[in-house]
Order: sequence, then structure tokens, then C-alpha cells
Amino acid sequence: MANNYNTKNTKITSSGGQQRKSELERRRSIRTIIASYEAEEEAFFKKNLGENASRM
Repeated sequence: MANNYNTKNTKITSSGGQQRKSELERRRSIRTIIASYEAEEEAFFKKNLGENASRM
């Protein structure tokens, strides 16, 4: 059985167009999650580097 990573549980036997749409939605979701973590990380470092710089 093929792997289906789509969180919306699209049937594997769906049309090619639907599979393509599902894949694009999955990738968009992954990019959104990554961007969120990157923004969190950037804010964390800005906050901590700012505090450390003022202590020196």
C-alpha cells in the first residue's frame, strides 16, 4: 500500500488532479509550520541576545 501523508485522509485512488491538490495543501501546511517555528526562534534569539547585550 502506498504511503498517504495527507492529513485529510484523501483516498489513494482519487483522481490525479485531486492528489496534486492534496499534495500542494500538505506542502503548504508544512511550510506554514516551518515558518512559524523560524519566527519563534528568531524572536527568542532577539529577546535573549538583547538581554545579554544589556547585561555586559
